[in-house]
Amino acid sequence: MLGVFIWIGGNPGPAPGWAKWNYEGFEAKPAWPLFKQINSALQGGVGDPRVMYEHSEDHTVFGSSRAFESLPLFAGRATLEGLYMQASISAPFVFYLQSEISTVKSAPFPQYEYANMNFARALPHLCMFNVGELVIRSAGAKQAIRTAAGYRLKETIGEYELWDVTANSGHYVEPLAFEPVLFTADNWKTDSYRWFMNGSQLDVHLVFDLDKSAQREKRFKAQARDLSALPRIPIDTTNCRIKETIGNDEILIKTNWIGKPLLVKVSYHPDWKVEGADRIYLVSPSFMLIYPTKSTVRLHYGRGWPDRAGAAMTILGLAILLLNLPVVGRKRTTLWRLAAVRFHIPPSLVPDIRTTLPVRVRKSILAASLVIAAFAVGWFCYYSITSDTNRLFNSAVKYKDAKQYDKAIASFRAVAADQPFSNLSQDSAYYIAICYYLEEKNTEAIAAFRSLIGTYPKSLWVPEAWYHIGLCQFRLGRLAEGVATMNRVIRDYPGAEWANYAVDRLAEKGMKPVEGTP
Repeated sequence: MLGVFIWIGGNPGPAPGWAKWNYEGFEAKPAWPLFKQINSALQGGVGDPRVMYEHSEDHTVFGSSRAFESLPLFAGRATLEGLYMQASISAPFVFYLQSEISTVKSAPFPQYEYANMNFARALPHLCMFNVGELVIRSAGAKQAIRTAAGYRLKETIGEYELWDVTANSGHYVEPLAFEPVLFTADNWKTDSYRWFMNGSQLDVHLVFDLDKSAQREKRFKAQARDLSALPRIPIDTTNCRIKETIGNDEILIKTNWIGKPLLVKVSYHPDWKVEGADRIYLVSPSFMLIYPTKSTVRLHYGRGWPDRAGAAMTILGLAILLLNLPVVGRKRTTLWRLAAVRFHIPPSLVPDIRTTLPVRVRKSILAASLVIAAFAVGWFCYYSITSDTNRLFNSAVKYKDAKQYDKAIASFRAVAADQPFSNLSQDSAYYIAICYYLEEKNTEAIAAFRSLIGTYPKSLWVPEAWYHIGLCQFRLGRLAEGVATMNRVIRDYPGAEWANYAVDRLAEKGMKPVEGTP
């Protein structure tokens, strides 16, 4: 132990520099005046719309690339990221939104798919999260936001630009324009993430009734199991009136919207309690939905059973400690011993085990316990390594190369199920289709490629998928469909290598590229 400390003391590496940089404080940084000016420009309260900022390592000049997580401290404003942000059920959606407004994205969850910077696509997501202002740093983001509607430059401070999201209503509580859809899901977050990424039906919110209440069939007018077929039942919100007051751990609502759905743009958690509504529902992407029963509604964050259990154990521990402290003036006497004499109970709670096992038996038990423990640890390590998603994917590729297509498809499906939004999942969906293609199971291959396109419409595999669909149609003798698909590849993906291959395939059929209708 002494040797370890001596070695560490002599080889601290970059730790002293990190410690100095991290702990000297924001105010000690040369860029503090700029940071202070930005925070002053954003000054407000917890009830104001949220502030979101572009991810950039250039923020490090203020002390950390995550410096703007301190906006609640320095500007009094709510934001979307924070120290424990990744523990929130909203985290995947927030970081997807971050990727839409940042030149370089942080992408902290490798199991999720992210987007490229696109301020037009980001706008409905920003409004959904009640983001009123953006902090932009990179030249790419500054250029991109100027080409999108719904934003207005508010102020330029040094290398930073502050933008107003003019399309945002500025409210945390809003009526729904369409009836929420009770959605049956095996994994609610997976379906909610697909709904969020797709972006075409963001005005139709999904309700995930985790408690499966008996009244839910009567409460919701629309139900669905498939994201491609969500019912759209409009709600006339012309006469809706809402007044919201946002506080710390409390939301007060005054409304005339009795018995009708209100969206609360705050992360759902079972410890949220409600007065003036029957209950709180989890609604897409990760917010709360209420149906007021009174004109005044109060939501407040309370203690859950883990909090109460932890408090009870803390009190019990303190009581045990106090009962076992020596009483002043009485050597070696504790309150517990005095209580034991008074109430005629044993002075010690340690059980009196009269049976003493022989030394040989105790050694045998110890040896057996060590062997079992070693076996358990070894098995856990082996299982952790062999069940790793990357290893499973590599094994699937080896099965494919060995032409063991059934095993390959099963392994690729396991990868896609484990990480449905990762790049590995997209790659797995592609290779499943390729396995069918290599087996010349053309109908199955077309279905698999179409599933890839439908599930991952922005994937880099999409042009190749359409190309292979055309090849399969040629194989099946569906010449007109194959020609139309090849023309689609040429038309929709000009310059891509698969467009060039499509030209070659048409030439083999004695045709030239034309404007086709797949």
